[in-house]
Amino acid sequence: MPYPDLADLQCCFAAQLLQQSLSMDISAMLRNPESVQRFSYYRGNQLANWSAALRNAYPVLLQLVGDDFFEQMAYHYGLNIPSETSDLNQFGNRLPDFLRQSDFVKEYPYFPDVADLEWTLHRAYYAADASLLELDALLASVRQGKDFLAVRLIPHPAAMLYQADFASIPIWRAHQKQAADLGHIDIGRPCAGIITRQGWHASVIELDQLQYRMLGYLFDGQCIGDVLDYALSQNRELDIQGQLLYWLSLHCFSELV
Repeated sequence: MPYPDLADLQCCFAAQLLQQSLSMDISAMLRNPESVQRFSYYRGNQLANWSAALRNAYPVLLQLVGDDFFEQMAYHYGLNIPSETSDLNQFGNRLPDFLRQSDFVKEYPYFPDVADLEWTLHRAYYAADASLLELDALLASVRQGKDFLAVRLIPHPAAMLYQADFASIPIWRAHQKQAADLGHIDIGRPCAGIITRQGWHASVIELDQLQYRMLGYLFDGQCIGDVLDYALSQNRELDIQGQLLYWLSLHCFSELV
């Protein structure tokens, strides 16, 4: 029997690599049981890499859906969403959209929002490092003649705002305990928060809508004076000093300009 054309073998190899079982075509091309077994190991490693990469980024989603469902989800995601980089840490970047467009979780519409939150936390963990802005630095700039109300705060690379239609933040927080209890959570309630990283640990703090909007304006580059004017228009009793201290306590800014 003549050896197969190399291009045909490569095309068959690539196609079969993404399948859960081997076809007769590839088995015949590989010619002997040892080659078939080696190919099976190679294919198994591909699927294992997909699953491991997603498990690393989506531990709460894994708890919600269970091992068997997660494995099938990882397989279909890898099959339908080709990786765009050799960095496996980036492999799961489109999983939330994949879930929204698939029938996998149509009975659990909050799963994509949980995935969105987990991917934002994953991005924060791997974000670039930078110093954190402290109150002393802000006060020093004012003493040096900086107009406090004109100050703009630069977000830390690991700080990211987040909002969702479902209660993904309470769900995520519940799963940080040994035994998650979702019974007290209103899953259909929208939420908002800020993701930060301290000591290489990414976490999320839930925010009310006013806090979320104020931080959003600061993240967009608006000066402190304009953001405080907006906040006071929404709440005349706002504690301005307390609000400033709260912003800095979140460890979400790296410098000022």
